[in-house]
Parts: sequence; structure tokens; C-alpha cells
Amino acid sequence: MSIKTKTDIILKYAGITGRGLAAAFNCPAQTIANKVARGLVRIDDLIRLCHACKASLTITTKDGVQIPLTVADIEEQTKTKE
Repeated sequence: MSIKTKTDIILKYAGITGRGLAAAFNCPAQTIANKVARGLVRIDDLIRLCHACKASLTITTKDGVQIPLTVADIEEQTKTKE
């Protein structure tokens, strides 16, 4: 199953349209609708989508350690770049 299909499923279960994500992405509704239609491929976009849909994105290591990816991680990375 493609990432696009999976993100569409997340949006469906959350009852959110691509346009409904505009606030989470801090961009115009048409911009995010186009981005979702093409398929989100950047990790920060996936994190924002999950956050807006009240879902989680977690990496699980081979040893079972779970590492959550959150909007706070994006904000921390942005601060580091400044």
C-alpha cells in the first residue's frame, strides 16, 4: 500500500479533508490540498498530518524501542537551524 493511500486512510478516519489541514500546515487550503493530492513525502509533512488527525507516528527499532515523532521535533529542528 502506498504512502498516499495510507495518508488518505488517516484523513478519512479523522474526518479531515486535505483542505482541512491548512491550519496545521500554516498555508493556504489550496496549497495543502494539492500537496495531499500528490502524496506527502517529507517526514515533517507526515508528522503534521498525524498531529492534525490526532494520530501518532512512531519508529520502532528492532529491539522494540519506540521513538515518537512529533510536531515538537519539527519546532526543535527549526530552532536549531536559526
